[in-house]
Order: sequence, then C-alpha cells, then structure tokens
Amino acid sequence: MNQAPHSLDLFVWLGGLPKEVSARVSTRWHRIEVEDTVEALLDYGGGHTGYFYSSTSEWPGQNRFEFVGERGKLVVDDGTIRVYRMARSIEEEISTGPVWGKCEGTWEEVAYEPSLPSHAAVVRQFARAVRLGEPPVATGEDGRRALELANAMLLSGAQGTPVTVPVGRGEYDAFLAHKRGE
Repeated sequence: MNQAPHSLDLFVWLGGLPKEVSARVSTRWHRIEVEDTVEALLDYGGGHTGYFYSSTSEWPGQNRFEFVGERGKLVVDDGTIRVYRMARSIEEEISTGPVWGKCEGTWEEVAYEPSLPSHAAVVRQFARAVRLGEPPVATGEDGRRALELANAMLLSGAQGTPVTVPVGRGEYDAFLAHKRGE
C-alpha cells in the first residue's frame, strides 16, 4: 500500500475492483516496517481474472499494464502503448482454428501525448475543484477503491487465504490490531 499507491489507483481505475483476492506479500530486502513486494491473483467473477505485481526490490523498475480481451490485447509499458488486434475472437480461433494454432492479428503502436502532471498541478486542480466546482481528477471514492484493494491484498497475504472484496471490517480491524501487537 505504501510502495505502490499510484499503481493501485491506476489499476483500479482501469480494471475495477475484483470480487476476491489471493495474495502474497513480503518484505524481501528493505529494512522497513511495510511490505516491499506484493503479488495478487484477482477474481472478477464470470471467469475473468487479473494479476497485480509490484516490488521496490527489483531493478530496473518497470511500469507495465496488460489488458486482454476477446479480440486482442492492450499493453502499456513504460511510456509506450501497443494494441494487438485479432482478426477473429479468441473463442472463434480456439473452436475452429488449427489445434495450437496462433491467432491472426497485428500489433499497432498507439500515438499519444504524455501528460504527467506535477504534484503542484494536481494540488492546483484540487483547489479548482473545491473553489470552482470543477470535477476532480480523482474522487474520494476512487481512493477508497484503491485502498480496498490494498487492504484485501494485505489481509490475504497475512492469512494465506483468499479474501472477498470488500474486506470484512471486523476481520480487517483484527488484522490491524495484531499488526500493532495488541
């Protein structure tokens, strides 16, 4: 939660909250009181899954997001965006194509104008939202959803079992009390 808040924000903004989380968390190298590595399998229901991995214990760092759909794949990788567009759906390819055949398709580079606002720009925009009623870049609800995913990952990692989302408040309070040594 402490090491990857912006990645969690972006992940939830693009992918939404899962129904269940199975995670492993650890402090691999840093001498800190929080985790420096998390890996989580996310169950969205209906056969849809996601995977989240973040670590500050590896170098060089990389920011990569992959979204796979029935007709292709979107890859955002350290400032580049690529799309693989399939000629037919994956279901069509598997059911009617050759056994172990490759799906026909093409990779395309997606042009975009990077615009990474500074912290000062984000604060200015927040002030405009408060003063002028302009829509904020991110709402409190957006932040709550990212926190909910982080809480589920931490709890699952501590228990070694899958947890549902949203996390039960009593269960999470007990986890926090244990972490505080109460």
